[in-house]
Formats: sequence, structure tokens, C-alpha cells
Amino acid sequence: QVGRRLLDPHDLTVSAGGSDPIPLGFNDGGAASDATIDPLNLQSQLGTSDVTLYANNDITFASSVSAASGSLILRAGRSITVNSGVSISLTGGSFTATVNDSGASGAGRDPGFAQFRMLDGSSITTSGAMTVSAGNFDNTQTGEIVIGGLTGGATIQAGGGISLAGRFRNDTTSSIAAVEIRQGSVLTATGNS
Repeated sequence: QVGRRLLDPHDLTVSAGGSDPIPLGFNDGGAASDATIDPLNLQSQLGTSDVTLYANNDITFASSVSAASGSLILRAGRSITVNSGVSISLTGGSFTATVNDSGASGAGRDPGFAQFRMLDGSSITTSGAMTVSAGNFDNTQTGEIVIGGLTGGATIQAGGGISLAGRFRNDTTSSIAAVEIRQGSVLTATGNS
């Protein structure tokens, strides 16, 4: 496309001051580069349509995002993290996230177990459903979901249902279950859609 750089980043970070465009897929460019997008850019895109963010490795929310319309879909080859104190507010849409996504490029995914993590004081609020699942990249059965950090909980408030479908590690290196809700975390679903 003329005037638009296409990329499928190695790692994707949502952080204030980011200047990269929103990636359009896993395999529409080079898999080795990292990208940082500004939350204002993401919010603007959510104002016109649903948005899917792709990363062959990890997606990290280092800054908060608030949008009055649009659903947010996250697809990561390995992990997704919502940093401490960061909020994602989708008052006109739903939230869907897949870790260990089978669509990722093998050349762009680092070794290691996949996780969806919401750290201390983070929150996700939606008017629709919230769904987090573990994919099957490279036929591995991993994709732990951890809500809350070591020193504080996280908050999920969904206008629809909440579905957390993780997969635990099939080894002895982790004490984390497939889904772990840590002390102080609060999950509230006001609907079932």
C-alpha cells in the first residue's frame, strides 16, 4: 500500500510516544522488528472500527487505553502483559486475547512459555464480553492466565461474560495453574454474552 508501512512485529508495545502504525497481521512484513504504537493512535482506530493487534512474540500494554467504541482483539505468538497500574477501558466493545497464537511466525517467536498477565493494579473494563484463551503454537500446550501481581490484585469488569481458558505447563518448572486469580483481584461480569 502506498504511504503505509506494513509490519508484523516481533514485540508490540502500546506506550505513549510510540510512532509505529498498527500492524495488519502476522505475516505482512518482517518478523524481527519491534514496534511501539501510541495509545492515542489505538484509541482513534477503535473509534472507527474493531482493532486487532498482532505480535509474533509479545504484546505489552505500558500505557492505558480508553475507547468509547470498538472491540479490541489481541493475538500474540507468546505472551500478553498489562503492566502495573495500566487500564484498558472499552465502554463500547469487547476484549479478546489469544496467547501462544498458532498464526504467529516461528521465526518471530522467542522460546519460552506463553502467559496472559495482568499485573498489580491493572484493569480491563468492557461493555461486552472478555475472553482470554491459549492457542496451540507449534503444538505446545501452554498458555497460563495470571490475574494480579505478587503485591496486589487486578480488576476485570465485563458487561458480558468472562471466559478465561488457559493451559498449564506440562513440566515441573512452574507452580502457576492454567488460570490463577491472585489475592486482591476482582472479576465482575454483569451479563452473559
